[in-house]
Amino acid sequence: MSIKYSFIFCILVALLAFQSANGQSEVTDKTTQDISVQQADLRIENLMKQARELFEAYDKGDFDKFAAFYHPKAYEKGGLKELFEEFNYANSDRLETSELLPSSVETPKELIEFDKQLFGVVPYKLNGISRIKKDKEVFLGSMVGISEDEGKSWKFIKGVAFNEAFPNVAGMIPIPNPVEKRLENDIEQ
Repeated sequence: MSIKYSFIFCILVALLAFQSANGQSEVTDKTTQDISVQQADLRIENLMKQARELFEAYDKGDFDKFAAFYHPKAYEKGGLKELFEEFNYANSDRLETSELLPSSVETPKELIEFDKQLFGVVPYKLNGISRIKKDKEVFLGSMVGISEDEGKSWKFIKGVAFNEAFPNVAGMIPIPNPVEKRLENDIEQ
């Protein structure tokens, strides 16, 4: 083999080795990213499953199941008795004025990690039909899901009560204000 061809052969081998090394790095980086995305997806999947169970319990008036998903800081001051009274009042008030439709929950935009806890804001809709006007009623609110085990299990607290219950995180988690809408023929009134 001539020196010219040996030199070209060495350059080709070096380029192939360089390309192979870069390709492997890209695969490793992509694999690491895929694992992180899968972990985030599993945490959100767990959050959404448990949020749906919380609202199914609310829709059915099952306080015991509802309370099992509620974060203890939410009823730390008043105890479960006060939470039960608030739950019953909210349900009876809705039942008096509306025919209830199933609630719905939306996926949080992000999970925020702080002090070994995960937080996710779960927007929800309480749906009903007015018994008087027969208009559709929609109440938009939010719950904050809190996980202390890397997203395996979640406990919830109303968005409006979050900052008081978690003052060390207050302001770091954007929580939308609750809104009540009345719709007539699906047009906001």
